[in-house]
Order: sequence, then structure tokens, then C-alpha cells
Amino acid sequence: MTDNFCALGIDPGPAPGFGLLHYEMRGAVPALADAEVYQCNTSAALSLFSYLLHVRAARGPVYCQTERFVAGPRSSKLKGTKASTTQGLIADLQLEAAAAGHRVQLMLRSAGAVKPWATDERLTAAGLAHLMIPGMTHSRDGLRHSLFTASKDAGVPDPLSRRSRPG
Repeated sequence: MTDNFCALGIDPGPAPGFGLLHYEMRGAVPALADAEVYQCNTSAALSLFSYLLHVRAARGPVYCQTERFVAGPRSSKLKGTKASTTQGLIADLQLEAAAAGHRVQLMLRSAGAVKPWATDERLTAAGLAHLMIPGMTHSRDGLRHSLFTASKDAGVPDPLSRRSRPG
């Protein structure tokens, strides 16, 4: 593992949310160095994603995760144009990540796999409470995805585990 890496999480949809976590190695354990959240509209999402990949996370690997669109009873609120916009954004994110090369690994995971694990309690334990801004629920969901991929794919200890506690 390199000294620096990022975890970027995306909540796609009509108001996409992004969470970007910057990590540095401190001894054998990755430590959170900085964190950012963003929320925008769909027309700005791909440009924001590109900016985050190529400018804000320019050094080291990027573990990236977006919510996988799952058609079913829970997605029924995203009908017609909203559903196709969300699916189109996910496809565009995949293309942009692939164009970035081997430095970017993009995972697609369902909200049902991420949200039960990436709770507000876990976000707070990770030191991210200040980024859980009222009214910016999509950026918070992007943050959930970034913490999930940081833990599951990049080896960051679960913030609620003993391993993540100093001393």
C-alpha cells in the first residue's frame, strides 16, 4: 500500500452526493488526514467527479464506490426520467473511472449493503460528524460509500473496532 490514498463515495441520482476521504499511512495503519463532502445536480456530477479524481485525489490510488441502481420497490420513487438519469450517471462514472486507469478502482454496491454498516454512529466514530450537514442527505450518503470502500477495499480499520482505537 502507498503512503497516501483516497476513498471516494458517490450517491448517484437527481442530487448526487460525494464524500472524499484522504488517508495517510501512520505506522501500519491508515489514518484519516482530511475529508470533504459535495452535493450538486446531475448535470454537474460528472465534471465534479472528474475534478475530484484528477485534482483533489491526484496522488496515490483512489478507492471509489458508487451506489448500484437496483430496480425494485425501493427504487419506485425514481420513475421515468429520474431513474434513467441515475442509471446514465452511473454508466458515465464507470467510463470516467476506467479512463483514469489503474489508479482508480470503482466498485458498485447496493444501498442495502452499505447503509446498515455505514451508520451515523460509525461516521461519527470515524471523525466525520462535522460533515453530516443537515439538508445534505446525499452528501452524507456519499460519505457512507466512501467509508465503506475505505474499510472493505483499502484496509482502513472499522471505526467501531478495537483495532481503530489508539493505544
